[in-house]
Amino acid sequence: RRKKLLIADMDSTIITDESLDEMAALAGLGEAVAAISVRSMNGELDFEAALDERVAMFAGQPANLFESILAATQLTAGARTLVQTMRTHRAHCYLVSGGFNPVADRIAERCGFHAAHANDMTISDDVIIGTVKKPVLGRESKAQLLAHYCAEHTLAASDAAAIGDGANDMTVLQAAGMGVAFAGKDVLRAAIDLQL
Repeated sequence: RRKKLLIADMDSTIITDESLDEMAALAGLGEAVAAISVRSMNGELDFEAALDERVAMFAGQPANLFESILAATQLTAGARTLVQTMRTHRAHCYLVSGGFNPVADRIAERCGFHAAHANDMTISDDVIIGTVKKPVLGRESKAQLLAHYCAEHTLAASDAAAIGDGANDMTVLQAAGMGVAFAGKDVLRAAIDLQL
């Protein structure tokens, strides 16, 4: 039962909130962005299309919004302990998020993940342009990263644990030997047996 690989989602899993929604609240876009986030995480909207739509609303906003939300971002209770415990037992730990690198990189550092993978907003002269660099890291990408790290470390999928909360985590949770729905959305709870 002791796993050798961890693939963890970030928003509402390793951290307590949805970082893009928090940025939107600071930018005065809170309700519009959060409404799309809820539908996307419930599997009602295509993840990439929903991400593009939300990021487009940020066009012209200052890039230092990332720093502003990081100052207030809270780790979920036990998140750092999970990563540090797995690392103590020589597991490889990766933060794999549909969110954005400026947040994911810092959260990965705080928890002790080996690396982070997330998306990039296009930024020019410290201003958000309103587009996401392609390809978007979404549902299929998370499962591909699981397969990549299994191959890199000569592990089977059964050696891996994956944890997440939304519809875009479904494929990686189903592929891992231990897939955990953490405070999962309804669509995830209907499909994943192991739930916290």
